[in-house]
Amino acid sequence: MQKLFSYVMNNYWTTNYRHDQEGPVFFRYSIAPHGRFDAGAAARFGMEKSQPLLAVPVDECAPLLPSFLHVSPAGVVVTALKPITEQDAWLVRLFGASGRPEQGRLSWGDGAPRRLWRSDLDGEAVERVAGHIGVRPFEMVTMRLDRAPNSVFPFP
Repeated sequence: MQKLFSYVMNNYWTTNYRHDQEGPVFFRYSIAPHGRFDAGAAARFGMEKSQPLLAVPVDECAPLLPSFLHVSPAGVVVTALKPITEQDAWLVRLFGASGRPEQGRLSWGDGAPRRLWRSDLDGEAVERVAGHIGVRPFEMVTMRLDRAPNSVFPFP
C-alpha cells in the first residue's frame, strides 16, 4: 500500500504570525499514474492542471483553424505566447522542462514561412535562428516569431 504525505502548511514557528489558521483552507491534488519518471511530462502535467484550458463560444459556421504552433520534443514546453502587435510578431517563451539539454523545434499550423529569432525579454531580435533551438536543462528561452505576410492567424 502506497501512502501520500502532504505537508502544505508550517505553523511551528511563531515569528511574525500565529500558530493557527482561521477559516477553511482548501487544497487540490492531481495525481497521474506513470512509469519511469519523466521531468518534461511532469512539468507539462503540472502546467495543464494549474492553468486549465479556457473554452469560449465561437460561431459554429466559422472555419476551423489549424493549431497555431507546435513544439517538439515534449521536454520543451511553451510557457508564454503573446502578440507584439506594433511589430507584427509573436513572443514565444520556451522552458527546458526535461532536465536534459534539448534541441527544440517549432512548426506552424498554417505552414506559412516565418523568421525566428532568439530575443530579449521584450521581443527585440538578438540572433536569427534556423532549424533547432538549443534549450539547456530548466532554461527559459525567449523567441521572437515574425509573422508571415499571408498568415491566417490575426492578432487579437
